[in-house]
Amino acid sequence: MPSREVPLFLTLVNRAYWPGLLTFSYSLSVNAGAIPKKLTILQEDPIPARLKSRIESFGLRCDYINFKQFGDLQSPVKQAQPRLEFAFKKLSILQYPHQGTVCFIDVDMLCLNDMSGVETMRHFSVAPDRGIREPKIVNGYPAFNTGFVVYSPSRDLYNSVYKYATTTDRPIHL
Repeated sequence: MPSREVPLFLTLVNRAYWPGLLTFSYSLSVNAGAIPKKLTILQEDPIPARLKSRIESFGLRCDYINFKQFGDLQSPVKQAQPRLEFAFKKLSILQYPHQGTVCFIDVDMLCLNDMSGVETMRHFSVAPDRGIREPKIVNGYPAFNTGFVVYSPSRDLYNSVYKYATTTDRPIHL
């Protein structure tokens, strides 16, 4: 029987998101199902040993990587909210060096269901940007929420999304 690809679960944090990291990590460890219990954390600020220990007490194996090694992206426009300045840096995940499927999940989300099968999702699957209203339509597609993205990283993907994000006349809120 052929082995199934194991997706890389990835998240991005800075100091402001440490409480969310703790809650998200716990939800992933108890609800994700049969997937390997591993999480790669791209960090802006070094995560304290006590927080790492707590996360790993949930049964998660974690890799902690300074995401600035992928460049320090700055939003080309002044964002309406300071948290969106950090969110723009999320583009760096698109060039994370991994062969295969990556499942990026923001730490302000909770894992409530089994994640088995996420590796079978199409490249660049995203969550719709739902809120009070239906998503806006941009270039014929509904706006999407970058809090959950399944993709295969590449320099080409990064370059095309970066170019769009920095040249469009529409507001970009990652």
